[in-house]
Amino acid sequence: MRNDDQRPVPARSRQLSEREIARRQNRRRKAKRRRIMRTRAVMAALLGIVLIVILMFFTPLFAIRGVEITGNETVTTEQIDSAIGSVSGVNLFRVDCSQIEDQIKEIAYVSEADVGRKLIPPMLTVSVKESLPSGYFDHNGSYVVVDENCNILTTESQKPSKIPEIAGFTGYTDGQPLPEENSERIAAASEFMTCMNDLGLLDKVDILSLDPITSITFTYDERLEVLCGSSLDLELKLKMFKENIYSSALNERSRGTIDLSVTGKAVYSPYSQN
Repeated sequence: MRNDDQRPVPARSRQLSEREIARRQNRRRKAKRRRIMRTRAVMAALLGIVLIVILMFFTPLFAIRGVEITGNETVTTEQIDSAIGSVSGVNLFRVDCSQIEDQIKEIAYVSEADVGRKLIPPMLTVSVKESLPSGYFDHNGSYVVVDENCNILTTESQKPSKIPEIAGFTGYTDGQPLPEENSERIAAASEFMTCMNDLGLLDKVDILSLDPITSITFTYDERLEVLCGSSLDLELKLKMFKENIYSSALNERSRGTIDLSVTGKAVYSPYSQN
């Protein structure tokens, strides 16, 4: 009786098996080479990073040689240098740019500061944006000048020109920011000064009164008294004010009151000629 389980494997099947084994061995060799190449690439990258770190932080190659300052007009270069402190010879990548920015912004007339690094030659770059005097208030016979955000800029003995006097701030102490009790007035004054400056009208505002805050008024060009009411929609009211003073109904000699207290309306009442 014939046993089918003991039939010999055909030569063709043996050849296929040998070729498959060879292909598998070849794939394993290629995979091994790829692993070795990846390992070498990672090691080379790590070595490169270590070398770069050493060059950046532990050699005099990137010692600061100077400070380049731009954007300052009112603030002197000496004031900014003093705020930065001594950095000459310090490693460029060891300085804290954020800390230096904060130090520069402590200068009264600086509203923004941007500090960066320049590699060739190694230098700090400083760009500042200065605050503009936008208003003032009387304090014990002196005049405290503020910017658009009501930050204190300076105190002067002579009354400033071409910026409005602001009435209504309380509790101010020399050399300190305006106290928190003025928060509503500060917000209204900042919005007013920013908007009027954008409209090109701030230099003709004489007095801005924030007392009471629910009845804001200002005088313009020593001839118009403007009633704004509350600070609600203040920007819209001021834009309407500009439209009215440049309309055919008013001219440079017009004197009277303009009531803007109702949003969307402007009512002009001339002074009597008596």
